[in-house]
Amino acid sequence: MKIYKRSILSSVTIWACFLPALTLAGLILSVIFLPLERTLLLVIPFIQLTLLLATAASAFFYVELTDHELILRNIIYRFWHRAYPFRTITRIRLKHSGGLTQTRLQIIRGEKKSWSYVIDLVSPADYNALIEDLRKQGIDVEVSPNITI
Repeated sequence: MKIYKRSILSSVTIWACFLPALTLAGLILSVIFLPLERTLLLVIPFIQLTLLLATAASAFFYVELTDHELILRNIIYRFWHRAYPFRTITRIRLKHSGGLTQTRLQIIRGEKKSWSYVIDLVSPADYNALIEDLRKQGIDVEVSPNITI
């Protein structure tokens, strides 16, 4: 089994979440230490920041390759993983829109497309090895032109 995973601290998304997490911590402290009349208005940004951080966690995927399948796992939400047997995969797309977006991996099985997974926990230095291992399994890999390999 090969695991393509880097530290969560070296991902782009974790640092994008730093300021909202710090703001959320400040709001929680404000709710604890301020009188109730003043903290009622803090509920709205509290809910928004909580939702922002919860959705940002969907970017923490990494790739595992076993002998027979490709597994995408989320490091934050442990229950969120998906296994794709190699024999069912027709094509894989590695996409990057450019700018500050992260690389996405999309699996195509016949005419059916899967969710586009943000693989922020796979190091760009590992893309070559990942693509080579997938091609060894007989899978066609499409790489977007703005991904440097």
